[in-house]
Amino acid sequence: MAFPAKDPTRGELAQKIDRIDRRLVKAQQVAAAGKKEAHDAKSSATTATVIAIVAIVVALVLGGVALMGARRRGAGTA
Repeated sequence: MAFPAKDPTRGELAQKIDRIDRRLVKAQQVAAAGKKEAHDAKSSATTATVIAIVAIVVALVLGGVALMGARRRGAGTA
């Protein structure tokens, strides 16, 4: 080790900057892919939620219709 520390040359600095730039580009690509995956997951969850709500409403309506039919049949036989 030399004292004082030897300053890097312009070429060495340029190489370091290039390596850092490539890492930054890669990190940005990974972040963009993660953002897209999160958006897709959110869309899927929203769709599943809407389907579940519709299924619940249909089940409630069918249950109500069945209950009313049962009451009518019960009242007609009494």
